[in-house]
Amino acid sequence: MSPKRGIQFRELRARPSDLFGPLVASNRIWSGGMLAAGAATWNPPSANFIFAHPLAVPRNLKVDAIAVEVNTAQASSNVRAGIWEASDADGFPKALVVESASFDTSTTGTKTTAITVTLQGPRLYWVGVVTNDATIGLEASTKATGFNLGYTTVGTNNTSNAIQISHTFGALPDPFGTYSFDDTADDIPRVYLTVV
Repeated sequence: MSPKRGIQFRELRARPSDLFGPLVASNRIWSGGMLAAGAATWNPPSANFIFAHPLAVPRNLKVDAIAVEVNTAQASSNVRAGIWEASDADGFPKALVVESASFDTSTTGTKTTAITVTLQGPRLYWVGVVTNDATIGLEASTKATGFNLGYTTVGTNNTSNAIQISHTFGALPDPFGTYSFDDTADDIPRVYLTVV
């Protein structure tokens, strides 16, 4: 049936808040919508593995810094963080968008590096970290507050909030590569983005 003359048809677009929740304010530090206050500490199950979780970006965000908080330091230890865009085919990470320099995690406290990137939204990304030392501890969100990527069986506490990939510490992979689900009970490392 053809539209009647004089009737205008307009494309309906979902609002970012309909898709991903509250908008992100400018001039604030953001950690991807994780709800926990950050009291937990994430200890890497293994060194030389990237652990990544979804990052739902509600609108275009210009980011000029990326940071982690070190709760437990170790000599000669380092961390790198990165953001990958999600595949249009399955929603899992593909092309690397930006990565940090290496954070020296031999002392505790906030570790920050400057970046220049505009994340396009509303869109799904993935944020992840890799370390060369499994004994460090990063500030984390509790597993219960992260994205639920599914359970392995019904009735057990084995949900996945992150994926993992073996990767020797250094420049991050592009594309992300073949991953597996992290089904451990670990918390989720927080990666902080400064939105301008």
